[in-house]
Amino acid sequence: PGTPRYMAPERIAGARASAESDQYALGVTLDELLAGLDAPPSLKAVVRRARSERPEDRYPSLVAMRDALGVVLRPRWPRLGVA
Repeated sequence: PGTPRYMAPERIAGARASAESDQYALGVTLDELLAGLDAPPSLKAVVRRARSERPEDRYPSLVAMRDALGVVLRPRWPRLGVA
C-alpha cells in the first residue's frame, strides 16, 4: 500500500518497493515543496529526473541524487553539508 500520488508508476503496476520508487516519491515531495517558488532550472531538472516515469531514467541511486542536489544547492548554502 501507499499513497497513489507518491507511488512510482512501477509500484502502481504491482512492482515491489525499491530505492528507485523511493526516489520517485521524494521527487514528488520536492516538486510540491517547490510549487509556486522561483526555483532555479538546475534544481527543477534534478526533481524532474527523480520523477521520471521510467526507473532507468532516474538517478542510479539515492546517493547520486543527493550529490546532484548538493551541486545545485551548495553555491547558495555552502554549509549545507551535502557530500
